[in-house]
Amino acid sequence: LAKKLTNYEKQSLNSFDGIAAITSEDKDLLQRMGCKTPVEVFPFGVDISKYPLKEFNTGNKVFHIGSMDWTPNQLGIKWFLSNVWKLVVKEVPTAELNLAGRKMPDGIKSDKTFNVKVLGKVDSAIDFINENNIMVVPLLTGGGMRVKIIEGMALGKLIIATAIAAEGISCTNKKNIVIEDSPKEMAEAIVYYLNHEQQQLNIGKQARELIEQDYDNKIIVANLLAFFKK
Repeated sequence: LAKKLTNYEKQSLNSFDGIAAITSEDKDLLQRMGCKTPVEVFPFGVDISKYPLKEFNTGNKVFHIGSMDWTPNQLGIKWFLSNVWKLVVKEVPTAELNLAGRKMPDGIKSDKTFNVKVLGKVDSAIDFINENNIMVVPLLTGGGMRVKIIEGMALGKLIIATAIAAEGISCTNKKNIVIEDSPKEMAEAIVYYLNHEQQQLNIGKQARELIEQDYDNKIIVANLLAFFKK
């Protein structure tokens, strides 16, 4: 089925007037597949007015939010609980990990890892993000853009993620996001920023600025309309 779909895509690519890709990686892939049709990137965006910045909330609350019926999220959180979180609480015993997302698997609900609270589905993702401090996105597989990273950045949160999780976002490591792939380095980063709140705040502010500059729906829609008119 995958082979048939790939062949169909290759045959169809050049039958359109233009293609809107969500990420630069998608654009590159299409062009490697032989696409001669004009391709431009139009990422996922947010309505900035719906993400007002709150006063910086100090504390030791690390969090993850995402649909837990998606296999990459399940695998990522299990990896994080088994390999990263125990290193964090060893250095910061007061650290808390809050996990939110619909359809939370029973295996994660029953996890007895130290200082972990499993909330499952929450009424308001924005309120949940605002109530916490550092967002972790420990994805090991998957593609495309992570909507929740864009939302977390819009709310001025420090995001600590794997390189795969940050794929498709025009972010810069240590400027508006923190990217770590090994358990030891991710744990060290979490501990460091829990102990350096001003730097946590600084990266969060620059994350917000990135969203205002590149991921505001008003800008994306205007660019898309201009593409249609070409």
